[in-house]
Amino acid sequence: MSVIEIYVVPPKTPVAACEDFPLTLEISNCTTSDLPADRLIMCKGKYNRQSMGQVPAIPSNQTVTVSVDVKVNPAVSVEDVPKIFQVSYRGTVYPVEVPVFMFTGHLRTFKPTENTSSPNFNVLLYGIAGAAKSSFLNSILTLLSPKWNIITQAASGGSVGHVTRKITRYSIKDQFGVNINFWDTWGLTPNSYQADELYYILSGALPSGWDMNDSVAKELTYLNSQEVQNTKQARKIHAVIFFISHASLSDRETVEIIKANYGYLQTHELNPILVLTKTDEVFADIRNDPLKTDSAAIRDLVQKAVSILNIPENFIYCGINYTKEKKKTFEIDRANFAILDKVLNIAYQNGIREYGFSGPSVVANPAPVYPTPAANVPRKQAESKYEL
Repeated sequence: MSVIEIYVVPPKTPVAACEDFPLTLEISNCTTSDLPADRLIMCKGKYNRQSMGQVPAIPSNQTVTVSVDVKVNPAVSVEDVPKIFQVSYRGTVYPVEVPVFMFTGHLRTFKPTENTSSPNFNVLLYGIAGAAKSSFLNSILTLLSPKWNIITQAASGGSVGHVTRKITRYSIKDQFGVNINFWDTWGLTPNSYQADELYYILSGALPSGWDMNDSVAKELTYLNSQEVQNTKQARKIHAVIFFISHASLSDRETVEIIKANYGYLQTHELNPILVLTKTDEVFADIRNDPLKTDSAAIRDLVQKAVSILNIPENFIYCGINYTKEKKKTFEIDRANFAILDKVLNIAYQNGIREYGFSGPSVVANPAPVYPTPAANVPRKQAESKYEL
């Protein structure tokens, strides 16, 4: 045990990653002598400038709480948040570890403009079957939790027999204060999404609970109902995260599916983020820091994706999810933090582009009316399984 110990006291409310903030520290005097009042120096680094705080006298075997301002450098991003701050006290430099959760405060300030007709951003999780969409959602929930344990709220590919078969909305505002609905969907295969389901999902026409085997033609009465039409804009998609496994880039048929679907999303001006999953199968060390993509194997995958889809590299991320870990790690959290920050920025910009800033109400585009269904289509049983 060190004679002096310094730990971070995580704030009750997370701070904004790229703004100055006060950092609260606990300093314990584990010696047999009292320590006189002294100053504490926050050492400069890539993320922050040097700053100072005052430490009162600390009696033997006692702990005090002090605050020091962290002066954030200009032009830093969420990818620059540090795992460790270096703190100098009484001539010794102490490494002080901080959780990524502490920096997520600004995520809670993103919200749709009034004209968007939705209280939350709707983010679609879409992509190749088996590309770990549900696992990603669990990793995001883990990132946003102040606890150290792994959250498994959404059934994922690690679950026995799990295959996502229906649209599921995960609203995280009440739990974590971030204005997002994640829409988890079934996987993209040569035989799926053959009846314009993607169009209906993007426009908000399909409710949560819609099964991959449900038929638009058989559910027309319900889809044309006033309750569905009146809530459609609240389900309209604002941003998309497109998931593909690294192996998908080597399969010709799958590549054509990826190109067609990614291109379709681009025609809707959604600017999808591409997440390459299971990259630790080709380069195990990527799990140590998913943002460090300079290895030859990872660079090859990224360049292949750039070539196939003609998109900039800063729209491509290596998605590393929690699998066997018992506790969350800084590096995986930070990588998912970068993805979440990116998609929120895109959703916000897409909302402004389509609806403008908050102000006088803007009349939304009229919702399409589906053809009148046959009179013998049953409704009572089907209605109960959907959630608006």
